[in-house]
Amino acid sequence: MDEERTYLETTVYIWEGFAFDFKMSDKMSDKMSDKMSDKEKMFYCLLFQAFETADFVTMKTMSEITGMAESTTRRHLTKFCEMGLIQSDGKNRGTKYLLR
Repeated sequence: MDEERTYLETTVYIWEGFAFDFKMSDKMSDKMSDKMSDKEKMFYCLLFQAFETADFVTMKTMSEITGMAESTTRRHLTKFCEMGLIQSDGKNRGTKYLLR
């Protein structure tokens, strides 16, 4: 909080041990990050973390990791496929998403 009490800075943790820093966006180009909302940037960083331990992710896996609805997760994954950041392999429930 500043001296005049005009604003308050705080950190809101989504779950214990989780701290998101938008500076992680150095993994993506400025051009890509300009096309993403803050939620999409957060999702993208969590996606990158998931790829550090797995060769692929599924929509259900990412939904569980992010705590987002499956429809929101699907929308983000579809957008990243269209942007060329990831690629999909398979159809419907069997779709796997791979890092390009």
